[in-house]
Amino acid sequence: MSGDRTYKKVKLSVDGHDMTDSWYEMNIYQSLDSPTWSCDISVIDARNLFETIPIQHGSEIVITIGTQDNCETDDQVDFTFYIYNISDKGMQNQNGETYKLGGVTKAFLENNTIRINQKYTSMKMTDIIADVSGQSFPTMALDLPTPSDNSNEVLINNWSPFVTIGWLLKQTHKDNRADFMFFQSDVATFRIDSIESMYSDSKNKLNPIITYKVENTGDLNHYNIIQHSWDHVDVQQNLQNGYYKSTVASYDFFNKKWDQSIYSHGDDNKEDLRIAPQWKDALFNNAEKAAISFVPKMPKAYGSETGYDDSDKWVPSRRAVLQRLDSEKFSAQMRGSVGQYRWLGKHIYIDMPSNKAETTDLFSKFRKGYYLVSSVTHHITPSMYLNNFEFVKLRVEE
Repeated sequence: MSGDRTYKKVKLSVDGHDMTDSWYEMNIYQSLDSPTWSCDISVIDARNLFETIPIQHGSEIVITIGTQDNCETDDQVDFTFYIYNISDKGMQNQNGETYKLGGVTKAFLENNTIRINQKYTSMKMTDIIADVSGQSFPTMALDLPTPSDNSNEVLINNWSPFVTIGWLLKQTHKDNRADFMFFQSDVATFRIDSIESMYSDSKNKLNPIITYKVENTGDLNHYNIIQHSWDHVDVQQNLQNGYYKSTVASYDFFNKKWDQSIYSHGDDNKEDLRIAPQWKDALFNNAEKAAISFVPKMPKAYGSETGYDDSDKWVPSRRAVLQRLDSEKFSAQMRGSVGQYRWLGKHIYIDMPSNKAETTDLFSKFRKGYYLVSSVTHHITPSMYLNNFEFVKLRVEE
């Protein structure tokens, strides 16, 4: 299956000036790792638009993409960005020049001009994050489908909104899992959700089935994989980030004593214990010293709130959870459909073909199944539209 153009409309404008005939490549980036989207646009400028518009930092970019491929992700969407980088500028010939425009959302730029100075008392961590987001970015809606379990008392002193949210997220947990993410899920919407919820809750389940078109795996559909690659595991990174085991060493400043707790895979998510680990236990049973964290504890300093006193829960869990997003990662390229941007932070079924020549099973016993969509990149040229995805399988099971 080729990536031949499937869109019915692509339009580029800068500060209201049409530049549709001047670009030759565009990429739009969306990820669970980033609170906002971004883009880059490669331009061939034969009309001196750089000076006549003029194109400058802060200029508004609107990319309009419409696809019509008779599938449920057909749509037309306006993606709005603001120029924060102009690079790779050079002469193509005596009649034109080339350059690349880097674009970010309004919230990305606003984040650098806002500082949070506020105290929060006896509020759920997700509610504190929601308040910081709402006050800082009033034009962005917030989707909060999974509230956290823990409350806290925090004092924010002159931090930017995204630094504040990042610091709060690592302490935010649900059923002992410190796995909450904050990301842009739609054109004017942020979302806070748990990775486990995104991966397994039915409300985050997508209907399409993704297939890999090879001789033994069925018919073509709108969601066929063109090419793919795997990043199964990096043991060194797993060890350094406490994926298997880790230690939290704490010092109680009131009682003047040291303590330590040991985290093992599955302590923060009992779903992980339903299946056998995908590694040789004997090699990693004593890996608790591979990742050690030192944290202070001040019992009752926050009244009834926990402060850092529950750090033995969230410190090892947060580190291991983020490492899981880089394990069993499946990168795939598919025919572009603009509505696929809404897949970010949801899970989808992939019929991964079997590589065993002697088997009658069409699909892999362990690698087929549901994957979390952790990244979407829209890659567009005048002749084709492709979407590059990163999918993560949190549990390898039949």
